[in-house]
Amino acid sequence: MIIPDKCIYCGEIITNENESREHIIPDCLGGSKILKENLVCKECNNGILSNLANALLYTPHIQIVTVQDLRIKSAGGWDFNSETGIVLEAHFSEDKLSQSVWPQIIIHDDDVSFFTSSDDINLYGEENCLRIFHKYLRNSYEEKKENCVLFDELKSKPRFGLYPPRIFTKHAISSLKGDCHFICRYYGVIDKHNIIERIKLWEVINPNYRSSMCIGSQIQQFSGRFNGPLFLRSLVMLGINLLAHYCKITKVNKDTFKESILFIIEGKGINPAVFRDCGFVANDDLQRLNCPDETHKFRLTFDNGWVLICSFFGGKVGTRVCFPGPNYEDWRRIDIEAPINSTDWRKEESLIIKPDFRCITDINNIKKIIPSSNIENFETMLVQS
Repeated sequence: MIIPDKCIYCGEIITNENESREHIIPDCLGGSKILKENLVCKECNNGILSNLANALLYTPHIQIVTVQDLRIKSAGGWDFNSETGIVLEAHFSEDKLSQSVWPQIIIHDDDVSFFTSSDDINLYGEENCLRIFHKYLRNSYEEKKENCVLFDELKSKPRFGLYPPRIFTKHAISSLKGDCHFICRYYGVIDKHNIIERIKLWEVINPNYRSSMCIGSQIQQFSGRFNGPLFLRSLVMLGINLLAHYCKITKVNKDTFKESILFIIEGKGINPAVFRDCGFVANDDLQRLNCPDETHKFRLTFDNGWVLICSFFGGKVGTRVCFPGPNYEDWRRIDIEAPINSTDWRKEESLIIKPDFRCITDINNIKKIIPSSNIENFETMLVQS
């Protein structure tokens, strides 16, 4: 009797209609190697696993490195305008590790401030940038185009700087078009009301606005939202994928790794105490893993449960996560080197457990976590959703 293949995450029987090719490491991080056939269904791959891959990619600490090494556009964060004291919506540039602001209006009690990148201003001039921004914003709002004007309420404000309500778009002025998204970000009901009223009443003829080409401070600063639970779930997903691919004896599925896979899928199932010493690894300690340049390196160790150490991008940033599950292999430790954008991976198996790695308790200590970064002031705002 032939036993049908089942998805390791949901248990669904794999068929020709729902089979899928899951990357062991998310392809957005330069992972090219595919899991063994018939291990993941299309629904899981395109759903929760894809969401967790993006959550890992856009974790602020990982963003700093991916923008520099993979030239990936950042999801965005905050920069601080030293002239006004206002925190602005920003993103990392694609060619260097620096900040650039998105086009945005900041809403005050009696007027608005307009900010955009120096590239936009040099191309169109300040007033024309504002007129173009205003045109597409009003069109999107008045025509009620689906999902073109999105409201995003912050649960808490950045610790530094002023945070008035604002409307921004993640597009340069030169690339604005009819279906571009505008994000109305605010803190509290009053701020949301002010945004709606400003859109309705704001006229760009003889506008009362302030604008600036001096975006941000001279010292690089960055602030972004950090979702700790999603981050840990994405790391456990990496561990499960690696085990599913490299274990020859140990069955990796939703039954044998029940707690871990429930945590990946639903965010529950593992005692929170397990994650007490998980997070970002002190970079000086991470260097003991000897990760080659332009390579990710992973160490899976079994000691009454699994520990996964990840060294991303040649050791520029590292993570540690624990998760429960069995081990029936003839090794207790496996080191895996995964060159970026290559399937030529190398592994080394051993019965010897090597010393563990220290995690940084202060996730804002960027110099301890990513010493190669030139950002002086780094802040993450913890979110749970």
